[in-house]
Amino acid sequence: MNIPIYHQGSAKWGQKLMSPSTLNLAGWGCLVTCLSMGFKNYAIDTDPAKFTDAIIKVNGFMPSGDLTWDGVMRAFPAVSLLDR
Repeated sequence: MNIPIYHQGSAKWGQKLMSPSTLNLAGWGCLVTCLSMGFKNYAIDTDPAKFTDAIIKVNGFMPSGDLTWDGVMRAFPAVSLLDR
């Protein structure tokens, strides 16, 4: 496996907001960071900043800052998330 180690509080993206909320990755971006690491293993060129930008473009964050699975699939069409 080729999984990079990203830190949600990194100076590169920690202050990025999960818009439309006012929450930032440093305090609340653990899922964004984890998914970014996992996606990179599957040759999807992303990091927490790029991932957040892609999700914001498709309105994939709720006003509470929660990430929607539908938003992930719209932002990354090559990914299919299955409900168990």
